Amino acid sequence: CDLPMNRIMFATALNAAGAPPGLLPPSTGRRRRSLKDALYAGYRGLTFGLCNCNNVMLALCQSQCDYGSVPPINMLKVVYAFLALHRNEVVVIFLELYECDTLHKFYDLVQDKFEGNLTSIMYDIRTAENGSLPSMRELIEMNRRLIVFEKAPSRCAQQSLPYGIHEAHTYVSETLPSPQIISTDNNNT
Repeated sequence: CDLPMNRIMFATALNAAGAPPGLLPPSTGRRRRSLKDALYAGYRGLTFGLCNCNNVMLALCQSQCDYGSVPPINMLKVVYAFLALHRNEVVVIFLELYECDTLHKFYDLVQDKFEGNLTSIMYDIRTAENGSLPSMRELIEMNRRLIVFEKAPSRCAQQSLPYGIHEAHTYVSETLPSPQIISTDNNNT
């Protein structure tokens, strides 16, 4: 596709690595597919909440650790394996920050556990001429097939963003579903 990334709509799995199935009632709208199944079903946008559970453990969660949490390394391994097998795919990750310090902890985890292999396929918009986003084809040709955005509360706005992580509100707009066409009964993600 030769459209710039900001002109493409991505099907996005909300809380893609949230509470394990069965922990919360179905009425909460939690996903029913695993992260791997969502990727293979065609979802290329993934939203993860980042929590600092008990000030000890960085975890993927839904606003608080009590609702269930998953170590971020589990999600990263699935995304990395998917991208390694599918060289013509691009994945976009949205990190919802619930505490300001979680973003740098997440980046340190990426660097430490993947020894730079994951950051080597991350695209950093700050390296682009005029700050414009490349097309899908260009990302694939550059092998920069992972784009990461953060969605942080305004109190976190002063923090610097690590390499390859971008402020979502600068580049992304969300299209909210119409309640007439989407119901939680048919939501399989």
